[in-house]
Amino acid sequence: TYTVTANITGDHGTFTGNPSVSHGVAYSGTLKANTGYQLPASLDSVTIGGTASSAYSYNASTGAFSIAAANVTGNIVISATCPARVYNVVSNIANGSLNISTITHNTKLEATITPNTGYHLPDDLNHYLRMKVLFHIQLPGTALQDIYHL
Repeated sequence: TYTVTANITGDHGTFTGNPSVSHGVAYSGTLKANTGYQLPASLDSVTIGGTASSAYSYNASTGAFSIAAANVTGNIVISATCPARVYNVVSNIANGSLNISTITHNTKLEATITPNTGYHLPDDLNHYLRMKVLFHIQLPGTALQDIYHL
């Protein structure tokens, strides 16, 4: 019997699958990204019996992972990094612009509003923006969401 270990960088995901497998028996499991993170396009590495291996299958859309029975010859270590999602920011500023177009999950949003030539920002921008839509953010697979300055 061999052990199966999954190392997910930053605890941004989980791996479900049996923690052990017998010699010559096919193995399968599933990588799942935590909220705000996504499945990686490829795994960082897979070792079988302490040797790097490419004798596995990984589906980046579903997180499905498998090793054919003939390739299960030692302990298995799966290493992966689930990257943070990147969201689109769409400005709703008349006669000006916002200096960002994307933001990465779990990062602070800092942006600069720049007026177009011939326009200026109000002296009390905080009062002017109160309860006005400052910008929109769009999460993958969802409609635009308004972000208000409070």
